[in-house]
Amino acid sequence: MKTKYLAKLISLFFCSLLLMSCTAAKILSQADFKKPQAEFVDYQITKKSLSGFEAVINLKVFNPNTFGIKDLSLNYQLASEHGVIFRGDNAAIAIQPQATTYLSLPIKIRYKSLLKVIPDLAEPIVFSQDHLLAKATVGLNYAPTIYNKKEQGGLYLITNKITKEVKIPLPKKKIDKFKRKLKDKFKKLF
Repeated sequence: MKTKYLAKLISLFFCSLLLMSCTAAKILSQADFKKPQAEFVDYQITKKSLSGFEAVINLKVFNPNTFGIKDLSLNYQLASEHGVIFRGDNAAIAIQPQATTYLSLPIKIRYKSLLKVIPDLAEPIVFSQDHLLAKATVGLNYAPTIYNKKEQGGLYLITNKITKEVKIPLPKKKIDKFKRKLKDKFKKLF
């Protein structure tokens, strides 16, 4: 089974090389690819309404490669077992070569969706877990341009969807404080 998958992957790789411009293929063939590193910086709420709110998640991405990528468009969402926590559509992205790039990803959060995920949030809090399990889905629809200091070349349209289970760390101190306050409120009631 693994060899069948590997054969398909190799075939896909060679087909995509044939579809690229010669310049893009040349840039990629001369490069030793290293995985870019992304780090969460912060977020800002940008808009509030009766149905939900919008925010921007800021990331810092370091690209160790000698080539950059521009003209990317991302669709993404974070969902738990019972519903979508947030989603974002058509975020334009460009990653510079051998540099740190700051990316701002707009997200939309609907209150109705948050109500559906309350059971998913309650379980880790009640059982003192340090994380929430969620599924992150990223869809790439792009005809990117690969470039270096001397030249650039475009690739043909690529569509890809990646889903990965992620562990979201929970703020343990804040949760413990919330649980103590809740416990005190219940004691006062009874």
